[in-house]
Amino acid sequence: TRVIGQTEFYGRPFKVTPDVLDPRPESEGIVDLVLAFVGATPRGQPWRICDVGTGSGCLAVTLLAELPNATAVAIDISASALEVAQENARAIGVAGRLNVKCADLRDGLGGPFDILVSNPPYIRSGDIDGLETSVRNHDPHLALDGGGDGLTFYRALSGQLSDVVPDGFAVFEVGHDQAAAVVDMVNDGLTGCAQRDVRSEPDLSGIARYVAVRTRYGRAPKKELEPAVDPTIM
Repeated sequence: TRVIGQTEFYGRPFKVTPDVLDPRPESEGIVDLVLAFVGATPRGQPWRICDVGTGSGCLAVTLLAELPNATAVAIDISASALEVAQENARAIGVAGRLNVKCADLRDGLGGPFDILVSNPPYIRSGDIDGLETSVRNHDPHLALDGGGDGLTFYRALSGQLSDVVPDGFAVFEVGHDQAAAVVDMVNDGLTGCAQRDVRSEPDLSGIARYVAVRTRYGRAPKKELEPAVDPTIM
């Protein structure tokens, strides 16, 4: 993949560079879970999607391609990664429905959105040196390092769900032994939610690879911010 600068994700070609994580087949399960939610929740207005830590844009771009009645904001701390995401959006024909935002998720995500997806960094800092060479030497450490326990970014995401997705659906990819901890974090962050359904979901190998969250607050979100587009990376 790195040699040719391209990989396939959900049946579509995606450009990859040293600035982005090489999309993994396991991440396609996030798309499957979102499409199942959308299929069971018909609506007239466009779906509003937020992709946190978008990297190559594989999640946001794929969802836009699968859902013509959707718009998305792709967020990443790396401006170089967002350039790759925009290139992929243009190549697949969905750039007109994608905004990008260069930001640290801990500074706030805005919203509200109907759908939040994220494959954040979740490798424990101390485990990175032991990863396979193909990962350790080629994937950007910024997209791998999830802090001492690998859960830093889930803490930040969980604390914002009530405002970012007040009535909708969120899916996170997690490490092979992290699902239970992330489920607990999300439940703690949704205190006061009128109805919620937080569960782990398996990948094709039977590993608890995703945490899926359905929120129904039954109230307006605390704030409403327009998606931001960083002009420096357009």
